[in-house]
Amino acid sequence: MASRIMKILALLVLLAAVIATMKFYFFRAPPSPERQIMLSIARAEESAELGSVSGVMKVVSNDYADTTGSNKRDLSRLAVQALRGQQWQLSTQLKSLAVDGDTAEVDLQVAMWNEDAASYQLDYDITLIWRREGKTWRVVSSSGWHGYTDDEVGGAGPPGPY
Repeated sequence: MASRIMKILALLVLLAAVIATMKFYFFRAPPSPERQIMLSIARAEESAELGSVSGVMKVVSNDYADTTGSNKRDLSRLAVQALRGQQWQLSTQLKSLAVDGDTAEVDLQVAMWNEDAASYQLDYDITLIWRREGKTWRVVSSSGWHGYTDDEVGGAGPPGPY
């Protein structure tokens, strides 16, 4: 009789564990829009470091258009040129992130340096406009791609666009 009670007790404990696991996976709150965007930025950064253009472009909307007239196809070509045969290291610093309904504005400082020429670094202060597309946040526009090198920061003139 004691072994039967132990079996029933073990079954109840197992059932409680299964229910708790299901509750965790199916009823947990989704990450906030801010968290989703920050995770997307981190994945794009990792993809760029791996040289994966497709990974970088996953965060870009098919409707992408910026003030320079570039669309997603143009951006993809630029990414191919930048990442082809290069081993870039990236560092992103979030300056601000503001979500308003289904859109968001993110200001980032992005530093890029080539492992082969570690003394040469490009820095960018950019603004990304994001839009919720279904359950995913994607970049629909960007501005401020005015970069400067380490040498220019200490120079007498203002940073030049790249």
